[in-house]
Amino acid sequence: MRFRTQAMMQGLPMALLEKMFAKNSRYKTLKRELHARRLAAILEMNGIDFVIDVGANTGQTAQALRGSGYRGKIVSYEPIRQCHEELTAKAASDPRWSIAPRCALGDSDGTVELQVSQGSSLSSVAPPTKAMTQAMPKVRAAACETVPIHRLDALMKDELEGAAGVFLKVDAQGHDMAVLRGADGIMGRLTGIKIEMSLLPLYEGETLYLDILKFLHDRGFCPHMLVDVGYSEKLGRQLQIDGVFIRGA
Repeated sequence: MRFRTQAMMQGLPMALLEKMFAKNSRYKTLKRELHARRLAAILEMNGIDFVIDVGANTGQTAQALRGSGYRGKIVSYEPIRQCHEELTAKAASDPRWSIAPRCALGDSDGTVELQVSQGSSLSSVAPPTKAMTQAMPKVRAAACETVPIHRLDALMKDELEGAAGVFLKVDAQGHDMAVLRGADGIMGRLTGIKIEMSLLPLYEGETLYLDILKFLHDRGFCPHMLVDVGYSEKLGRQLQIDGVFIRGA
């Protein structure tokens, strides 16, 4: 069967092949499950028992980790009202999964206007660039919400006592570096970090992958896994990658 499939695909245009895979929900599900299993294995190998889930949306990361065998503590942060409500409902039956009060995270305290996109996972405190709008039309704002914004280190500094290893996951749609800067006070407690990195500007003022890599390298974190999280056929280029980094390994 494998050879027949390969023969059938020979000569097909690359764009057509990519569309076939992109529309194959089973392929996408298997890909997500594979990455979740690998991440759970990395957490176990490095003694991580506490995950801070920043930009939780509706709980995809937490549920994927649970499905892959991770049984440690999870604290999720999500600023969008509807997503936060759904997240809270999902976590209600899991005593080791806590949902923080609704807020955004950054490098200062105050309030911020959140642009809620048609696709909620694309929402951001920063407006999208022209390239992002071309690549993902659902990034266009459907509503705005005013939310409190806090530094992560101020919220978590007293919550990590007793944790053997702490892992920070950041998916903040162009605001990721601000989240890292706002975690400076707990950076020394982190064993690992997973962060989404853009290869070109997708949101106004966004810090790109090279600066994020340098920031993490300077603080002793080494890459353990890189994952494709977005290729645009319209632009003909990779948009973003997820990076998993472990300290001093």
